[in-house]
Amino acid sequence: MKKRTRLVLPVLLIALVAFGAENPLQTGDPVPAVILRTVDGTPFDLKAAIAEKPAVLVFYRGGWCPYCTAHLSQLQKIESQLVNAGWQILAISPDRPEKLAEADAEHNYSYTLLSDSKMDASKAFGLAFEVDAATREKYKGYGIDLETASGESHHLLPVPAVYLAGTDGIIRFAHSNPDYKDRLSNEAILEAARAAAPAAQNLFDPLFRRHVENGRVDYRALQADRLPLTRALAAATAVTESQFNAWDKSRQLAFLINLYNAATLELIVDHYPVKSIKEIGNWFKGPWDQPAVSLFGTKITLNELEHGIIRKRYHEPRIHMALVCAAKGCPPAAQRSLHRRKTR
Repeated sequence: MKKRTRLVLPVLLIALVAFGAENPLQTGDPVPAVILRTVDGTPFDLKAAIAEKPAVLVFYRGGWCPYCTAHLSQLQKIESQLVNAGWQILAISPDRPEKLAEADAEHNYSYTLLSDSKMDASKAFGLAFEVDAATREKYKGYGIDLETASGESHHLLPVPAVYLAGTDGIIRFAHSNPDYKDRLSNEAILEAARAAAPAAQNLFDPLFRRHVENGRVDYRALQADRLPLTRALAAATAVTESQFNAWDKSRQLAFLINLYNAATLELIVDHYPVKSIKEIGNWFKGPWDQPAVSLFGTKITLNELEHGIIRKRYHEPRIHMALVCAAKGCPPAAQRSLHRRKTR
């Protein structure tokens, strides 16, 4: 059956392109508010999930498509790199949850499969197109029934696409191609993730919202829930100096301030419980002189980051109000990370 399916799919390329979707969402567009379903049928709020963690969204046609299953298998090879850089993978198809469960059991996917059986998400992203009656009959001749796969009679499929979205709900990267045989390579996805690394600083947002109240950090809770902090710092560490230099000044400054604040939190959590940050280190090298920050492959101190880079290069008079040194005399912590528009 698999060989017969592979034979027919190239024949149907012209039909799919001819009925292709129009106006797919692009970089800079907001992620639509849609509800999908997990493999067990549980409702899944896409925007809420992305607000918690940046996402690589992969739209595919279904588990019946060999090009799709091959693409999903290839994604597993780079999943650990994406996760370590702070991303989650969400794979979306018209397959109903039961079909997703079958595919998951067969291929043992380690990332999240989501059902868009009613095609609400595909429509909202501008990817949905209707498969014509003649093509549907050809599909059935090779054992492919779109109604059985989705559980719906809309006869819609999505144009294969990959999106990267930050926790602010904004699309940072967009790629779609009506030619279902031509899928975005792992190398291209990783490069897009690296280029979108500034969005990964938004990982700090849910962390701060959860553990900062009235300007004070709940370090006990942060220590028990430090994975988001670890991932956010890993994403910041992945930023290369050449990428950083390509950003405008406000973006650079926002990135460095967020890095300083996150590294300070990590320094305290590593030594928690302590009554004061000043208990960290020794008489000769206090907390701000510990090698606590990873930047461009080098470990530096908080003092080096603040005085040798941030203050020396940017001459921003409001810097003191944004840096959190974890002492009572310092400004209170904010419940969200700094974004480049906030530095202007």
